[in-house]
Amino acid sequence: MTGDYVVLGEFQMLPVESTGKLSANFTTCTAALEALGARVHKRMVIRDATVHLRCLGDLKASLDDAHSTTDKMEMITDHIAAMHSEDIIKEIQPAVETSLAMVLEDVANKFLKHIPSEMVFPN
Repeated sequence: MTGDYVVLGEFQMLPVESTGKLSANFTTCTAALEALGARVHKRMVIRDATVHLRCLGDLKASLDDAHSTTDKMEMITDHIAAMHSEDIIKEIQPAVETSLAMVLEDVANKFLKHIPSEMVFPN
């Protein structure tokens, strides 16, 4: 997962400002999908889907291309981001889960569209 970030703050009364790309890797995770279906015109559709990520091991996030006003502040920004990588992941995870749910819901509905209703709702 990649995205843009902005950091505005202070560290020991020194300004910390940084912008750049954020990257996080969720490849050690599995996704559990909960889907709420409905029967619409003799056809099954997914009305709502929720994804819950279950991750093994430590997840890491990094602020790529971090830059600050001085080299020392750039080093401190990198260090603080590495220390709080898990917190960054916890903030990002709901957005990843929502995105996956939307994609999986769309894929499931396209797949269900091509299944005859007799197979979904046998008599």
